[in-house]
Amino acid sequence: MTGKRSPARGYSWPPFQPGNTVGRQFEPGNDVGRQFDEDNRAAEKHGLDSRYVVEHFIEPRAAEKRTALVELAEAPGSPIAYLTDVTYRSAISALCRAEADIEWARQWIEVRGGWIDEDDNVRPVALRLDRLETRAETLRARLGLDPLSRARLGRDVATASVDVARLMAALAQAQEDAEDGTGTEMTVDGFEAAPGPESAPSEDDSEEDR
Repeated sequence: MTGKRSPARGYSWPPFQPGNTVGRQFEPGNDVGRQFDEDNRAAEKHGLDSRYVVEHFIEPRAAEKRTALVELAEAPGSPIAYLTDVTYRSAISALCRAEADIEWARQWIEVRGGWIDEDDNVRPVALRLDRLETRAETLRARLGLDPLSRARLGRDVATASVDVARLMAALAQAQEDAEDGTGTEMTVDGFEAAPGPESAPSEDDSEEDR
């Protein structure tokens, strides 16, 4: 069946029913459209959770920070050369994202006139900023990016390097002893080298034991 359909039986178009609210956005006193008023505060949302803000401002800034930090770590003689290890990659990304969020939040607060709003209340973004700064501080410490944590991390790395060097030297010496038949046993930090040929039980010893 073709042609123009007629309304279902008993149906009246809503705009013409008594009490219908369709079209009331045009009545005097209606609030729709106030997002364009000068005194509207709805646009003051900080934007940290906005997809547009994140994709166009925060993530690019975080990428810039990440690149700068990696380049600093890769520079000759860098005091943070250890950050080139892939095991730090996730923490570096998290830190750079937190710092980008912090920059955005601080700029937003500065533009809006401070931490306190017109009603003398602390802006929600200020509380968010406090949490972000705490997170960034924790991540910087984990990565050794403050003097105290860097000294501690450097000490741990140096100690581990010394332990590995001592162990490798002990194993090399044990290998030499095994090859020349001296059978010298060496113990380093609980690691005991395997006995040389002379210290191994002989067949005669086994027969005597029988």
